[in-house]
Amino acid sequence: MVQAVPIMHHTLTLAAPLAVMLAATPTAADPLEIWADAWRANDAPALLALYAPQARVVSAFMQDAAEGPAEVSQLLASETSNATARTLHLARMTQRQLGPTRLASGEAVAVLTLNDGSVWRCLLRLSLVFVWHEADGEAAGWRVLDHHSSFAPFADE
Repeated sequence: MVQAVPIMHHTLTLAAPLAVMLAATPTAADPLEIWADAWRANDAPALLALYAPQARVVSAFMQDAAEGPAEVSQLLASETSNATARTLHLARMTQRQLGPTRLASGEAVAVLTLNDGSVWRCLLRLSLVFVWHEADGEAAGWRVLDHHSSFAPFADE
């Protein structure tokens, strides 16, 4: 039985009934930490490999949105080219899992060393929707379906 399930503004087509999918628990490593490590490495190709083909990204840094592999690739390449080093502290992030979908949301502190040598610190509101991805010729694992970040003021500002 094929079932269409709306998740955020996407519809996933499932090959098994939703009840069966909800009972399944993917066992791969923590997708938020894997994504954060690639972000910290400032590596656009490594980041892109973590996104689903139909991914949508709204970036606080680029103040732009992208959807699909070509646009997401371009956005990530532009974003990573602006800094020589990046750190990310997942301050108040939570994760919730519902079968093949995991939501990570909360706040993170990013510190970027920009190309001119200046250092920029910001508080981000961050949400990532991960979906379990299995495709022929690819390793099974979590992929980002929806990524949204926005700036939040620090308490002392």
